[in-house]
Amino acid sequence: MQKERKIAFKMCELRRLRGETQEELGVQLLVDQSFVSRLESGEAAFPISILLKLANLSNKYSRELALFFLDAAGVPRPEAVEKKTTGPATALGIPDDADLVKAVRGKVSVAHFAETIEVNKGTVLAFEGGIKKPPVEIWIKMGNLSGYPFNVYCWQRAGLPSHAIGALLAGLRNMNEADNTTIPNPERLKAREVLSRELPPPEPVDDPEEK
Repeated sequence: MQKERKIAFKMCELRRLRGETQEELGVQLLVDQSFVSRLESGEAAFPISILLKLANLSNKYSRELALFFLDAAGVPRPEAVEKKTTGPATALGIPDDADLVKAVRGKVSVAHFAETIEVNKGTVLAFEGGIKKPPVEIWIKMGNLSGYPFNVYCWQRAGLPSHAIGALLAGLRNMNEADNTTIPNPERLKAREVLSRELPPPEPVDDPEEK
């Protein structure tokens, strides 16, 4: 509970820096004013997706705040991230393929993450070690599992056009769950329907352990 209160205090600090009301901040976070109020009062837990959005909103105002929200979300600090990729950059930089996979996995065990994206542990380690690049199908699965902005990075790597990414984000606006980054819901099913219409057939995944 003490951790949630500290996050709530930092969220209030960010809102003051931005000069926004709870309703205005809610628009940026894609939630309503009542949920922002519950977060700031400590009545609701912070979903990972909200923490990542707060980090992104903090970039312009305070690097210290942005790092705080990234730490709270359990994602790697940007000091260890090499800016090797192309695409829209943020003040904190965009992770390369290997670091992006690590960020999506977060604190989940390698075994559980491998089962979730339907590969074996050796393949996950190969992705995270930069030995192998995830194919389109795996980027899609990781995008469906992760919160903003990492879901966007994954979908971009899958070759999804901007209008389709916009449709996906519009379908994932219900952030009033405790943490919806790994729980299937109707919005995600709709998002997957968009993906199935926009993307080519998946590439096969070769597992290093089978060689």
